[in-house]
Amino acid sequence: MSEDVLPKAEGTRYLGPACDERGFVLKRKLPVGPARALAELAAEYAFFSPAILYLYGAFTDGPFVDLMFELNRDVALYHHRFRRPLFRGLEARSNGDPGWNYVLWAVRKDDWAFLRDYLVSLKFCHEEHRWVVRIGERPLLIVDPLVADRGQLLPGGGVEVTAFGIYTNKFCCGLVDHEKLARPPVLTIGPAHPELAVWAEARFAGGNPDVAVLQHKALAAQRETQREKRREEG
Repeated sequence: MSEDVLPKAEGTRYLGPACDERGFVLKRKLPVGPARALAELAAEYAFFSPAILYLYGAFTDGPFVDLMFELNRDVALYHHRFRRPLFRGLEARSNGDPGWNYVLWAVRKDDWAFLRDYLVSLKFCHEEHRWVVRIGERPLLIVDPLVADRGQLLPGGGVEVTAFGIYTNKFCCGLVDHEKLARPPVLTIGPAHPELAVWAEARFAGGNPDVAVLQHKALAAQRETQREKRREEG
């Protein structure tokens, strides 16, 4: 039995994932090997883009580190840069670098549900800027980028990926796919999330944000009931 598969000695403490000097978790290159299509790897890997979290959500690798400590083991993060863009609009705000448009991340399917559920459960409060951020997800069907890179002509041609976006009390940001598969999904920025705006206003005013949201929902339901009644009467 190799050392890699030996059981941990009783009492062994998980020391966290390998990180570089900046605190970024080390990522592995996705082993595409001779695969003709990314879809051929879909049984083993789940593909996703965290680009918006880093570009617009002040995200760092910290949550991935926390996730691994919660699991008490490493979660392998993979990445691959394709030759053609998968997305539109994901340019770094500091220098206009379009690199995120070409990149997908991946994890093994056994780790995917926990990683996805963990990320969408997070809420970040930035006191200085009175800014609250939550993470959302959206499944997208894109042209299989490995097929495109290798010039293959295969049936189907689509592969499902997950794009993480953000809801905030100031704006919302996500990737939206085009009705035509050949057009890459594009970055879309919209207005603040109403309930998160209510939550943030109460939170930074020193009130109870959860109670404020419940009151907001009750008032919205009351208004909708009144509108329905007027429609029936009119």
